[in-house]
Amino acid sequence: TAVASVEETHGDTLDASEGLRQTPVVCAPLHSMLAPIAAGAKRAAAARVVYVMTDGAALPGGFSRLVQELREAELLDGWITCGQAFGGELEAVTVWTGLLAAKDVLDAEVIVVADGPGNVGTDTTWGVSALSSGHALMAARTLGGRAIPALRISFADERERHRGVSHHSLTILADVCKVDVDVPVPALQDDGQRSAVWDAL
Repeated sequence: TAVASVEETHGDTLDASEGLRQTPVVCAPLHSMLAPIAAGAKRAAAARVVYVMTDGAALPGGFSRLVQELREAELLDGWITCGQAFGGELEAVTVWTGLLAAKDVLDAEVIVVADGPGNVGTDTTWGVSALSSGHALMAARTLGGRAIPALRISFADERERHRGVSHHSLTILADVCKVDVDVPVPALQDDGQRSAVWDAL
């Protein structure tokens, strides 16, 4: 699919960019996490929230019903597909230019980075597309943003590797992301759940 990339349409803007200037960039390992992150950002500051969809899962952006629902609910203010993904309101060749376009073209106050729907996961350490969020964290930090990992946490998932903090999140933080980041941790009322999360971290 041939698309007009933001590097072509806004190349001068991207080249002149001063970077992300401490813009929060929340990097999520699952597409479904986009909704609570966007809602939380809106609730906290009524910010302009822009989604950068990476190409680790479904490539056609139109496969995401969630993005359309969030746009209609005014919880997302813009949407960029990057890499081999396509169909966003803007197209970027890399996550790097996707982040810069979110800031300098769409005026993002909060940027959310995640795969599209249908990410691929296995029960192995390295065989999951969600690991790319570690790369997005490093890109965000390198470009001067506030890189924020969204933890995958569940106490309902029957699979042991995803109970508490998912092994995917732990791998991203310990082995993929090589820059310092502040990790937000939910305030859990259940003592056992709270201990499980903090012990894992």
